[in-house]
Amino acid sequence: MDIVFTSLGAKGEILVMIKEYMTVWYWGMPFVVIPMIGSNAIRAAGNTLLPSMVMMGSMIINAVLDPLLIFGIGFFPRMELEGAALATVIARMTTFIASLYLLNYKFHMLAIVKPKIRELYESWKRVLYIGFPAILNQFIPQISMGVATRIISDYGKEAVAGFGVATRIEMIAVGPLISFANTMIAYTGQNLGAKRIDRIEDGIKFVNKASLIIGAVMFAVFAIFGKSASLIFNDDPTVVNISYLYLAVVSVSYGVMGISMSASATFSALHKPYSSIMINIIRMIVIFIPLILIGNYSFQLPGIIAGITISIFLGTIISVLWLKKTIEKFKAHPGFTNTEPVPVEESI
Repeated sequence: MDIVFTSLGAKGEILVMIKEYMTVWYWGMPFVVIPMIGSNAIRAAGNTLLPSMVMMGSMIINAVLDPLLIFGIGFFPRMELEGAALATVIARMTTFIASLYLLNYKFHMLAIVKPKIRELYESWKRVLYIGFPAILNQFIPQISMGVATRIISDYGKEAVAGFGVATRIEMIAVGPLISFANTMIAYTGQNLGAKRIDRIEDGIKFVNKASLIIGAVMFAVFAIFGKSASLIFNDDPTVVNISYLYLAVVSVSYGVMGISMSASATFSALHKPYSSIMINIIRMIVIFIPLILIGNYSFQLPGIIAGITISIFLGTIISVLWLKKTIEKFKAHPGFTNTEPVPVEESI
């Protein structure tokens, strides 16, 4: 923890508080993996409602336990930051149990078997062909945002707090866009199996239009209410102003951000995961980091925020053009010119 968080700019009292929280939070990590994989498996089977219900249940449990454990209400002990972390761990335990129950009893996706070594190897190879690039796709943006956080930390703890508040609010705002991306994995995979490239194109067009509309709405909302939303999390004027600046500027790119996320998901479903990882490397390493460094040098904190926004636009342009080229290659293949429904047995 010392190595990770000091490299992000934490020190002194802030580092002590981080360690209080993370020492408990890390115990919840084993409960994260199965709900994440299980939810995606259930969505791929065509049921998007149950994973959402499990997630909502976890959020409600977390929201209820937070004040009880932070402030020590009733018979609960006052644990402050450790209480916030414990509430998260308990909420993750519930999703862990619920996911195992659904996977086993409702969808019958779990089985205790002893596979042959050859079968195990072939299975892992297929999974990792998609999975390894997907890991890198999650890893690279986090490293890049870590670099951004480290640069922002030079402007003081208020700047880091404002950045943190804004990105938390942002996650709520882009939730529908993340949902579109998750849906495109199952939707594209199913239609690829049915050789319906025309429907994949229709899905891409729909998601792109919907993302732009949602992005425009969120931009208007944050331009008007961004400061009020930031005040919910922190009442420090400096923190609120920095958070509002981020939300008002970066929200311009939310629509195209959704297009980029859905394109990345579509690449994976098309069995082109390395196209997605190459785009991410270009977007985050070649575009994002240099732009925030230039922005920081030229215009300080506003320049960093402008660099983040511009990098999203440029990365999306690359994603759209690359995906269009990939789709055209599929359409040129004789096996994917069919626009008639394919029998289920054949698609399987």
